[in-house]
Amino acid sequence: MPLVSVCIPTYNGERFLKEAIASVLAQTLTDFELVVCDDASTDRTVEIVASFADSRLRIERGAIRAGLVGNWNRCLKQAIGEFVTVFHQDDRMLPRHLKDAVALLQDHPSVGFVHSRPQEIDDQGCVLDSQTWSRESEDAVLDGRSFVTAMLKGPNIVCCPTVVARRVCFEQLGMFDARLPYTADWEMWMRIALTWDVAYLAHPRVEYRWHGRNETFNFYPRSRGVKQCIAAKRLLIEKYPDRVPNLEVQRESIRRYQRADALNIMRECLRRREFTEALKCAALLW
Repeated sequence: MPLVSVCIPTYNGERFLKEAIASVLAQTLTDFELVVCDDASTDRTVEIVASFADSRLRIERGAIRAGLVGNWNRCLKQAIGEFVTVFHQDDRMLPRHLKDAVALLQDHPSVGFVHSRPQEIDDQGCVLDSQTWSRESEDAVLDGRSFVTAMLKGPNIVCCPTVVARRVCFEQLGMFDARLPYTADWEMWMRIALTWDVAYLAHPRVEYRWHGRNETFNFYPRSRGVKQCIAAKRLLIEKYPDRVPNLEVQRESIRRYQRADALNIMRECLRRREFTEALKCAALLW
């Protein structure tokens, strides 16, 4: 059995897939399987995967589209390693990513998953100055309940492709929730943190790519992004009301976050002269 299952869910990802696969195969930790779960692509995805001659790499093809979350869950079903990462088809791992994440998980049995600050790049692979994610400067192991509280009252601080988790977390807690087409990962990290601690690595181990077809790029700076963020938070407390600390306080934190997030996105929509979207955001202020 491999130590790590690296799963790449793909759909028409030919533009960057070769870079993503090459970055995984170049990891300093070599005890892993690389499973590409393809969601009925119509481009050269299968051909690109076949171009790599490495026994650790295999492809699982879906005949019918499962969608983003469905394909993530297909990845989890295929994973057999002790540790699992759902990596994106357009991102790149830096060489020590798996080694450092696994070492931390092995040293801290209470930790369910580790994530790191990503290095943001553009579609050409050039480093961006922007820092969307956490800027904490030191590695840390965080109490799970404190992590949940921070996530409920603020923005998402976990960049999905940087996460390496114990497979047992998914076995115990279930799959990504398909009711959240854009924020199923947010809810999953909070769900795990209700039971496990969370670790953070401050130095980038993954290059996270921003481009025009990026899912986050397309959904977040609009009203549906605000709605999905709030839906992830509310769904968690609906599922686990007896486990979320200070439940009523958290409900009010979610309401405050919705208003603040809607206001920020509304201003951004007005700047882009997207007036219909701005009005949709304004409706979320109340």
